[in-house]
Amino acid sequence: MRTRTTAEAFNEWMRRYIESPEQFSREFEAVTAFLAEQSQHKPPTYGEECAAYLAQLMAEDIGAEFVPALATTAV
Repeated sequence: MRTRTTAEAFNEWMRRYIESPEQFSREFEAVTAFLAEQSQHKPPTYGEECAAYLAQLMAEDIGAEFVPALATTAV
């Protein structure tokens, strides 16, 4: 088996979004959280959450955990 590339994982992310946009309703809530974190001078957590989801998509292709450098923080 091969490791899914980052581009392929992003394409899979988009495919899932197109097929089931309701599963991504959290994204709209994330905007409010991101702005609140910024206004409180806290580092936003959105990037960590996205990196973890991307790592999950990449791992699904090979049936094993693949964690890119950006996805080292558990959400």
